Amino acid sequence: MAAFASPYITQSSAVLHGVPIVAGTRIPVWVISEYAADGLSPGEIAGAFDDTLTSAQIRAVLAAVQGSPSAGSCLDCD
Repeated sequence: MAAFASPYITQSSAVLHGVPIVAGTRIPVWVISEYAADGLSPGEIAGAFDDTLTSAQIRAVLAAVQGSPSAGSCLDCD
């Protein structure tokens, strides 16, 4: 599994089959990336999760996945 240089992303085979998630949640990083790609702002993404995440967390996650494209994509979503 890939290691991320962000305290905002964790990955464990025991959680969501090893899909990278936002630390402290079960929200997959690829979902955050998809919302951002669809044009949602960090505030809008936070609102989509009932403010479980902060805009700062979302910005940090997006910055971290820019260097690791596979973390921010769903490889087996269908």
